[in-house]
Amino acid sequence: MIESFFKFAIRRMRHRKLRSWLTIVSIVIGIALVVSLISIGSGMQTTVDDLFKSLGTDKILITPGGGFAAGGSGSEVTAAKLYDSDVEIVRDVNGVELATGILMRTAQIKYRDQVKYANVVAASTESEIREQLQEIDFYKVEHGRQLGPGDAHKAIVGYAASRSTFDKEIKLGDKIFIDDIKFSIVGVQQKSGSPIHDGLFRITLDTARDLFDEPDEVSIIVVKVKKGFDPSVVAEAIKKDLRKDHGLEEGDEDFTVDLAQNIVQGFTAIITLIQVILVGIAAISLLVGGIGIMNTMYTSVIEQTRDIGIMKAIGAKNWHIMSIFLFEAGLIGLSGGILGLLLGIGMSYAIVQVGAIVYGITLLSAVFSPMLIFGSLLFSFCIGMVSGSLPAYKAAKLNPMDSLRYE
Repeated sequence: MIESFFKFAIRRMRHRKLRSWLTIVSIVIGIALVVSLISIGSGMQTTVDDLFKSLGTDKILITPGGGFAAGGSGSEVTAAKLYDSDVEIVRDVNGVELATGILMRTAQIKYRDQVKYANVVAASTESEIREQLQEIDFYKVEHGRQLGPGDAHKAIVGYAASRSTFDKEIKLGDKIFIDDIKFSIVGVQQKSGSPIHDGLFRITLDTARDLFDEPDEVSIIVVKVKKGFDPSVVAEAIKKDLRKDHGLEEGDEDFTVDLAQNIVQGFTAIITLIQVILVGIAAISLLVGGIGIMNTMYTSVIEQTRDIGIMKAIGAKNWHIMSIFLFEAGLIGLSGGILGLLLGIGMSYAIVQVGAIVYGITLLSAVFSPMLIFGSLLFSFCIGMVSGSLPAYKAAKLNPMDSLRYE
């Protein structure tokens, strides 16, 4: 019986090809947008998770002002600063295995005859600190070596910075000028997928202090927690000691202490919010498509009024008639879902490629889970069924005698 309903519905769709295609266009667009947005959002979430997994759940990040989890105004962030003395305080907190300050500045980079501006990051070259930083993916070197003691005028260039900052690729042994001081490139970082980390230049902390005239300031403090200690408990202890040293009350901190996992949750919340908003916009197209299916099915009922009367006259039940029109509406929705799914997959890969090739954004990726694929097809079929329910009910309730006399 169900097979007969499907065959009948397919014949009806073939009979009015143009109207069927016009009806499913909105469904195609809506499903394509939903699939592409969700797949890219899922891909970005996976990339962010991988990025911070490399940082480690035992890491704590301390930033001046509002920091990553922000809440402070721009002036508060600018006014607040961290110093080497803060690093020493953090090192003395119970449960802290390692604490190091990192200095970040935007500097003028000159390579051959071109001048650009880029982020310069500097960290200590002490062996223990260097080993800890090398555990982080976006500090690993693909070509060359890491910076060591005595590398006063040596630099490491990020993966993207070496290839796209200047017209000519920066390679090992090349010379660059950072704020008019010559540096030799001794390493190229491996690709991390983060535009920020892939686009930076790295030098030693001692060199950066002289270059930028920053004798004791740090931009961020990276903390590693000892095994067996709860990072959240250690983070609270750090806050308490820094507040005491800065002479601040709880809630008035001029610094932010973040667990790596909390930063991931913050990014997740932002990505989810963006997805919800964009999918909500795409849902409007699906609503329009549903209305189009309903209108098409009402027209189909009118066109087949005499056929309905004949079917009822030879013994068809109301649920038979209703099922025929419901299956037809569902197939229209499903057809739009299949085409929309294929279009959405193509759009996702196109966005990822454009982002990587044109804009150098490697953070974008597309993830197509089985739930997304089957869910989008089921959803489109249900949209068709729901949209066709009223026309199908009207068809089922037609009087056989009136239907046979209909012209």
